[in-house]
Amino acid sequence: MSKIDTVAILGAGVIGASWSALFLAAGFRLRIYDPADSDGAKLRAYIDNAWTALTELDMTSGGDPANYSLHASAAEAVEGAQFVQESVPERLELKHRLY
Repeated sequence: MSKIDTVAILGAGVIGASWSALFLAAGFRLRIYDPADSDGAKLRAYIDNAWTALTELDMTSGGDPANYSLHASAAEAVEGAQFVQESVPERLELKHRLY
C-alpha cells in the first residue's frame, strides 16, 4: 500500500469538520466536498477554533490548518486521495446518492 498523504473529506458539517481539523493537525493534505458550505466559511471557522484546542494538546506540530482545498463535487474531491472519510448526514438516500 502506498503512503497516505492526501485525504478526501465528503461532508464538512460538525463531524466532517472535526475530522478535517484532526487530519490537518496530523499533517495530511485534504480535498473537501460539502455542498452546504460551498465557500468553506463554516469549515474555516471550525478549523480555526479546533486548532486552538489541538495546539494546547500539543497535536499540531506536524500540521498546517490551511493545507486543504474545496471541491465542487465528491468525484473531484476524491481525485488523488489515498483515503476517503465519508461524513455526510445519516440519511440512507443521501449516502446512496453520494456513493
